[in-house]
Amino acid sequence: MYYAPWGNLAIFYRDFGHAPGLVRLGAFDDADAVAVLRGLDGPTEVTISAD
Repeated sequence: MYYAPWGNLAIFYRDFGHAPGLVRLGAFDDADAVAVLRGLDGPTEVTISAD
């Protein structure tokens, strides 16, 4: 998600309702990737790329 008011990126790994200013950019298509996100504890660096 892109949060337009602040210019931030957000990654949701479980259901989330509508909020003004959120723009959906994509979705996970791999359940294993979501499981990895759920297991994170603390600050984490990620790389986002487009195919």
